[in-house]
Amino acid sequence: MANDYSTVGLRINCIEDLYEFANRWMDKASFATTEHGEFAILKMGDKIELWIYGDENGVYPEASELVYKTMHYWENIECRWIDYPEGRNDSGMMECWIKGGEEEFPLCIDVEDAFTVEKKDENGNEINRCVIDFALFARDINIFKDEDDYLNSGKRSIMAPESCIPCGTFSPKENDENFKPNATAMINGIVQTAVKLENPLTGGKFWEVEINCLGYKFVAVIAEELVQDEIAPGNVIAGVYWLSGVVYDTEWEAEDGDE
Repeated sequence: MANDYSTVGLRINCIEDLYEFANRWMDKASFATTEHGEFAILKMGDKIELWIYGDENGVYPEASELVYKTMHYWENIECRWIDYPEGRNDSGMMECWIKGGEEEFPLCIDVEDAFTVEKKDENGNEINRCVIDFALFARDINIFKDEDDYLNSGKRSIMAPESCIPCGTFSPKENDENFKPNATAMINGIVQTAVKLENPLTGGKFWEVEINCLGYKFVAVIAEELVQDEIAPGNVIAGVYWLSGVVYDTEWEAEDGDE
C-alpha cells in the first residue's frame, strides 16, 4: 500500500511497523536537541532523512516526519509561519510564495527543521524571506504518455498539463472558518528526468522525478506501487502531493513603506 513512507522505499504501513523500524535502526541516528525535547534524525544516504520527535520519556515514532533533500534550493522566497503547534518548537509550516515562472502561487510546506530556524531578526521583525529545499511526496498520481494523451483523456476541463492548485493553502469554500492550512498541493507537470532509486538503508525501490510546471522545476518522490510501467521524459504527471522540506537561511526584508 502506497503512503508517504513508501515514496522513499520504506515499507511502513502501520504504527507497529513504524515502532519496529525505529527500534531496529535507532542506533544509527543522530540527535538534535530543542528546548521542548529532541529529534532523532535517521539518515538514509545523502537525501533521505526520518526525523523522530522525543522527550525525557522516550521517542515517539508516530510524531516522525520525512525529509528528501533535492539539492535544489529555492532562494529569496517570500514566506511566513502559518501553523505552529502550541507548546512545541520542533515543527512548523510555512507559506512560501513561488515566483519567477509563468505564474505565482503560495504553497504550504511542512518545515521539519523548524526548531533550528530563526523566527525573528535581531530587531524583533518576523522573518519574511528564506532559502528552502523541499520535495513533493506523491500521494496520488496519474501518468500520461505526453500532453496530447493528457488532453485527450478528458481531464483538460479540470487542470492544464502544466498547472498548480495550492489546495492546502486555500479552502475551495468562501469564508470557510473551519479550514486549516495543510502542506498539500495538486500539481501537473512535464517529466524532465526520471530514475528509479533504491533506499540505501532498506533496499526499497522508489522513483525520483524532475517535473517542469509553469517554468518551475519540482522534484517528486513516488512510491514504486503508484507506477504501473515506467516513467519517461515527456510524460505528463497529474498528482496530489505532500510538501516537506528544510530551511537553510532566513531574513527579514523591509517592504515598501516599512522603516
